[in-house]
Amino acid sequence: MGPIVCDVVVVGAGPAGSLAARAAAENGAETVLLEEHPQPGTPVYCAEGLSVGGILDGGLEPRPPYVAQEIKTARVFAPGGRHLDLTSGEWTGYTLNREVFDKALADKAVEAGARLFTSTRVVDLVWDGSRVAGVKAVSEGGPLEFRSRVVIGADGHWSIVRRRAGLQRYFADYVSCAQYQLGGLKLEDPTVNEFYLGARYAPGGYAWVFPK
Repeated sequence: MGPIVCDVVVVGAGPAGSLAARAAAENGAETVLLEEHPQPGTPVYCAEGLSVGGILDGGLEPRPPYVAQEIKTARVFAPGGRHLDLTSGEWTGYTLNREVFDKALADKAVEAGARLFTSTRVVDLVWDGSRVAGVKAVSEGGPLEFRSRVVIGADGHWSIVRRRAGLQRYFADYVSCAQYQLGGLKLEDPTVNEFYLGARYAPGGYAWVFPK
């Protein structure tokens, strides 16, 4: 099979990648969107919190099934245990259902004309002299090559596009973190996000609790 030729290749079908692919397709670019997992949004890599503006910018409404819980207050706990409540006023936040939310954004990119390839992992760039001219990928059906005028790397912190292009990351230090999904909990107020500071919970950092 020969190279698949297009105007724009977007690597990564998370929110940034899907929105970029949608914008490119809506503006007439022949666009390909590549996702290494079988479905956009899985596995979930974040705590799923987002402002209402972030949802509306994606062209979705802040309602189920995209969102799981409306958030009205952020409760910030100091190391000594005292806390301050920050209310959002008219700008509400939400805990998302990321699997559904991300898939919906990718679907909108496809509706705009982008071609979505899932289970397709980019392994290298295609070069034309000093210019990036596409990507090489592997899929369940074998190796694929995409030739394009533009390559957008929206493939996250460990971006293969960034590494193969020789671009430096913004931060010199990595941040260690852990994420848990806990069920069967009784929450005093499910509309409150809790934010903890201090070495007891996260030395040198912070911890969030997102109700869902």
